[in-house]
Amino acid sequence: MQPQPDPLLGAELAQRDAEQNTYQVPDNALEKIDKDIENRAENSNEPLTGYLISASLGLAGVPQQSYTDSSSVGGADFSFPAFYTSSSLGYKFGNGLSFGLKGAYQSAEYEEINITGDVTVLSLLANARFEFKLFSHTTSYVIGGIGTAYHNITDTELRNSSSNIDGDDFVMAHQFGSGALFPLNDKTSVDFGYRSFGSSDADISSNRGNFTAGY
Repeated sequence: MQPQPDPLLGAELAQRDAEQNTYQVPDNALEKIDKDIENRAENSNEPLTGYLISASLGLAGVPQQSYTDSSSVGGADFSFPAFYTSSSLGYKFGNGLSFGLKGAYQSAEYEEINITGDVTVLSLLANARFEFKLFSHTTSYVIGGIGTAYHNITDTELRNSSSNIDGDDFVMAHQFGSGALFPLNDKTSVDFGYRSFGSSDADISSNRGNFTAGY
């Protein structure tokens, strides 16, 4: 019996063509990536949910106010600008709506030939604010509130009636306004806004009777 040849010796192995794994990149792939990055950036600026703390400092222009005492009726201008500062604490919902309490301090001087003196107003208002997007990196808002205000009138003199007024009164107050928020980071923004504040007339006793004035 003749030995059989070893099949592994001298045999040629079958050769296979090398296969290449290729992936065809879509023509608009980069455009989709850019769009996705843009959408994520916009979503990052959407109103967040959580507590709000704010503080503000500004100047106020007070329009002419009428006053009445037992012997005279007139209108008084205030010095410009008046001083204004406030702080607030609230809660923001994810739909852009927020509610909070705001305390404010305002002071001004009468600037009229017939009346001189100082007026200080402390207010506490319950506010509602709604934020909305007008531009990609700016949030606009409108705000309104109602509450109470404490009027304190000191060193006030009516020259034509020799009335000296020093007193205080609690009255109803309201405000409305609008503005824009410019974000510094995810949790802090700079607020540029306008507020219109008003209150019912304060009724204060003087040595010549009652003195009624607005702010």
